[in-house]
Amino acid sequence: MVKGAEPGRGGGVSDPGAPRQPLRVALVIDLFPPIVGGAETHARDLAVALVREGAVVTVLTRRAREELPAHEVLPPGVEVVRIGEPGSPRWGKYAFVPALLRAWRRRAADFDVACLCGFRVLGWPLLGATARTGTPLALRAEACGEMSGEFIWHPPGGVPSRGKRWIFAPLVRLRNRRLRRHGQFLAISSVVADEFRAAGVPAARLQVLPNGIDLERFRPPVPGEREALREEFGWAEGDLVFLYSGKLNRGKGLPALLAAWKEYVQGGGQGTLVLVGAGGGQFLSEEDHLRRTVEAGRLEGRVRFTGYRQDVERWLRAADVFVFPSESESFGLAPLEANATGLPVIATGAGALAETVPDGIAGRRVPVGDPAALCRAMIELAGDPAARERIGQSGRERVEREYSFGAVARRYLAWFEELAAGAGKGSERYRQQGPDGPRGARRA
Repeated sequence: MVKGAEPGRGGGVSDPGAPRQPLRVALVIDLFPPIVGGAETHARDLAVALVREGAVVTVLTRRAREELPAHEVLPPGVEVVRIGEPGSPRWGKYAFVPALLRAWRRRAADFDVACLCGFRVLGWPLLGATARTGTPLALRAEACGEMSGEFIWHPPGGVPSRGKRWIFAPLVRLRNRRLRRHGQFLAISSVVADEFRAAGVPAARLQVLPNGIDLERFRPPVPGEREALREEFGWAEGDLVFLYSGKLNRGKGLPALLAAWKEYVQGGGQGTLVLVGAGGGQFLSEEDHLRRTVEAGRLEGRVRFTGYRQDVERWLRAADVFVFPSESESFGLAPLEANATGLPVIATGAGALAETVPDGIAGRRVPVGDPAALCRAMIELAGDPAARERIGQSGRERVEREYSFGAVARRYLAWFEELAAGAGKGSERYRQQGPDGPRGARRA
């Protein structure tokens, strides 16, 4: 038996008749739902999918708001532990570090593997803590620039700072040497994988796994559903609805979208632009600026802000076209959710969007920060219902083939098992039955 392994869990020979022990996963993330955002939503859905595949999952996250419970269990059994005290949107993540390390010391024995979603601030300290407890740590980048350090000297929606780069680049290189030595790296797209490789991450420590989409939640409308939703939302049946969902933050390209929309409206374009999401409480929020822009452009009757919504899938099923003008994306979850509901997508080619939104198959791609190109794409799809239907259908079929959450969760679990087994903490499940073995066996 591998040193330190438990009976039936380790790398040695176990009793075939012994009950399977579920893999115990700590999913660590700075913010978690009900805080809005693609990374937060995906962390929740991944936790749920892993539990359904037989893992025991505990989410360790920051208690960002006073009203959020310190402990809760989400169906179908995801434990959520919120740590520390609420702080400012900008500095709260730094105050979270010591609280997280104290919690890890208390609970490290409860976990076989840890996965950190977003390692810009938490990576270095958590890696040291998990190394001391012998727990393998998967470092998952949630945005481009986490490994290179570009998030420091060129933040989303900001201006590059040569001074910050001169100061912080040596510290980033020092951090990366430590991360490469002890961490495992999870890339959610080829763009992120290339960034990891450029920073010297060896192939043996790099795994590329895409985000997953819940195809039961994000599905096309059934007969009569679209009409009922549009009536509920106050949209006329013939009104063409362009919809964006996500954070109303800098870096999402929303000023360019409003500029394109103004041009579209002034040119006689019909329809309504709906912005599903919020920015309140976020350091990068530009929601107030966007609202002022709408008022200044006298677009109040043609732009609708919904605020934070937990039912974005219902809004997607009632819309006609999804618009995603982001300036930087490590993956781009929202466009795939829109495709899954049967919507064509207008998106930039920023970061991984060039691969997640193939032009002509999932939608139309436009250059970053180009309102005129955005406007032309909106005009094109507004005037071609057949193209909207054709692209929406091909986009849905592609998501079904490549991004099913069940398949993605099984790949995550297989890799986590390998990491845990290598550390003397994993089970032999996957060597005995393979990562696609019977789901009932994984639940036993």
